[in-house]
Amino acid sequence: KRSSLMAVLDRALEVAQSFQRDNLKGQLSFFNTNEVFKIDDEKLIPDINEWPKEELLRFERNYLGFYISGHPLEKYQELIKKYSTADTKDVLQFSEGQSVVIGGLISALKKKITKGENQQMAIMKLEDLESSITAVAFPDVYEKKSALILEGSIVFLKGKFMTRGDQPQIIVSDVINIEEAPFKLISSAFIELGSGEGLDDLLESLMQIVNRYKGNIPLRIVYTEPRGKVVLESSQRIEIK
Repeated sequence: KRSSLMAVLDRALEVAQSFQRDNLKGQLSFFNTNEVFKIDDEKLIPDINEWPKEELLRFERNYLGFYISGHPLEKYQELIKKYSTADTKDVLQFSEGQSVVIGGLISALKKKITKGENQQMAIMKLEDLESSITAVAFPDVYEKKSALILEGSIVFLKGKFMTRGDQPQIIVSDVINIEEAPFKLISSAFIELGSGEGLDDLLESLMQIVNRYKGNIPLRIVYTEPRGKVVLESSQRIEIK
């Protein structure tokens, strides 16, 4: 386990340095070298739990520059596919200024101060399982979403596809935590009531509840009549928490 090996790394380096010093002093001979390096693995290497998967992947990326045992986005693959309107390859086919929602990992981040107004903005590299793309959060967005704009964060970016010279990029209008995507990126909500007596009273009670949760998500109410299912589009939009 890599956690166990890392736990004894410092001690292993000390032993190696000690051997090198003694060797330079001529205190070791060819015949006793094997005795010096007899190591009881069971005593030297502790039996500790392996690092969590996220930490293991972070170490791989930091020290090797790439992942070996997996990718941080694998557990979110279906969620990203469901709520993204494009991946980092498909978005290159978008027209200038076209709206996009794209999920991924912020694998690199550079903060800049704007000239004149001295406000902070961010230039990100958003990576998914296909490729990567540059994303720019200007000061108005960065000020509101700086807690999510961090290297290593897994997020959805909403914005517009643009090109600057020959450089494709996303101009970010919103940043959404990956875990909140089912609530923040939902396109509409359906409530199915079924059929039977008391439907009118149920509808009235439902609308009272809906009025307490006004928001931006379109609501459709489905109920059943003898002639079949009826879809009622409410004029009231709701918020889902």
